[in-house]
Amino acid sequence: MGLPAPDRAIVRRDAFQYYLEHGIQTDDELNLFIQEFFGYVLPLENICPEHTSPFSFIADQFFERVSTVLGFANRGGGKTIGVAMLNVLDAVFKPGVEIASAGAIIQQADKGYEYLRKFLLDEPLFLGLVETSIKSQTVLRNGSKVSILAGTYHGLNSPHPQKFRIDEIELMPWVVLQEGLQMSIEKGGYTAQDTLTSTRKFQKGTMQRLLDEAKEKAVKIYSWCIFECLEKCTRLCRKDLVYGDCPAYEVFDVKSNCMKLMCGGVAHSCKGWYRIDDFVKKVRLLDLETWETQWRNLRPSGSILVYGDHYKDEEPWVCDPFPIPPSWPRVSAIDFGSTFVFLKFAIDTHTDTWYQYYEYYVTLDRSLEEHARVISEECKGDFGPKDWCYADPSGKQAIIDLNLAFSRLGGPRASPANNDVYAGINRVKAMFTRKSRDGVPGRPQLVIFKWCKNTRKELSTGYTHKVEKDGTVNKDVIVKKDDHACDAIRYAVYSYTTFRPVYKSKRARNLY
Repeated sequence: MGLPAPDRAIVRRDAFQYYLEHGIQTDDELNLFIQEFFGYVLPLENICPEHTSPFSFIADQFFERVSTVLGFANRGGGKTIGVAMLNVLDAVFKPGVEIASAGAIIQQADKGYEYLRKFLLDEPLFLGLVETSIKSQTVLRNGSKVSILAGTYHGLNSPHPQKFRIDEIELMPWVVLQEGLQMSIEKGGYTAQDTLTSTRKFQKGTMQRLLDEAKEKAVKIYSWCIFECLEKCTRLCRKDLVYGDCPAYEVFDVKSNCMKLMCGGVAHSCKGWYRIDDFVKKVRLLDLETWETQWRNLRPSGSILVYGDHYKDEEPWVCDPFPIPPSWPRVSAIDFGSTFVFLKFAIDTHTDTWYQYYEYYVTLDRSLEEHARVISEECKGDFGPKDWCYADPSGKQAIIDLNLAFSRLGGPRASPANNDVYAGINRVKAMFTRKSRDGVPGRPQLVIFKWCKNTRKELSTGYTHKVEKDGTVNKDVIVKKDDHACDAIRYAVYSYTTFRPVYKSKRARNLY
């Protein structure tokens, strides 16, 4: 006669008690604990090569491998649930820890508290650890505290916990986020951590700004999309006997006047929790832009940006620096004002590709003499007979004064630029456009070196069309703000195109 099967409730209780006494030591133990006591199976692998798994987002924070984290995920990607899990795990296994968890809007904070309450109250083993729990604060018997805050300037001006977490930062003003990022401190042996999560909705929002500044701010990005969350699909993409053709497979794109892939069959490799039925139902109602932005984490529409549909701030529009061959012609451009900009370009004569390889972008109050001195020193030996320089034509006296300084310092000689704004913009757009051959997109004609950070920032977030009060984009009006490098690009490209033949004829007569 065999031994009776052990009582499952006793096994769970003993396992829970073991972890309380010895802690969770490995990723495998953490994964099993989440499955057993939270009831969720978190994907351990990423489906998209550029993404990470939702499990690694929780594991790396729980084991304190990271300090500042950005969870960049899709709508329905489990961000709020993941943060609630992390709050419970830290509170249970890190006695005396203090956690402040906020939502960018009050509804998001309420949602986070409901998940926290559900995890603690629905599992009797967790419930036995709770001393008190109200919306503002949950206290465990081990001294841990989880506070739920409003994501406002005053709400985030509060005591200093070790763990600060905020959900949906895209809906939060930048200045309010900065207030929250001052909260966390290390104490009691626990690492100070900031956890930020969001879907990206806007081209110029808080989320995009943080993504742009993540590297210099040492923010670790964990990115996953619907394919890391979606359960495995067993339907046929075409002619399924039950469902027919899948409406989530592809969609007609009005802009390109052709069909474009949405799921494209990727769901057959997924291993997540998001139900296929819900996925198909929602995706069939979405336009391509919403799908790409909020479900696939791709960059939002660039319609507000002057070059948004032509420049993506990524390969192949941006490249690593390389030595410029001495034989390549140089073109430089200058924009005057409170922000003084000097850009240099080199032209690959074999491919006619322009590379912006130098950026002098200064907001300090300096004289023209000082600007000329710094530029001449930094670009020493890089000016020669195959060098054209164009400057903002509205600064006639500034051009004269700058040329006098350059003549003493070995700099270039600047000439007034062709300031036909819209013709110049169209020329730059054409150079950013990738020319296709045999259906394969090629390289653009204008490429920016990665270290030209201010130029890249203007192109991808700053140089915009006017947005009217009703939310429509007025492409006939350009906002005169954050446009200094973009104006200089236009001066260089369009002036070289329209004025250069004059210089060629002068050289032919030995006059240049």
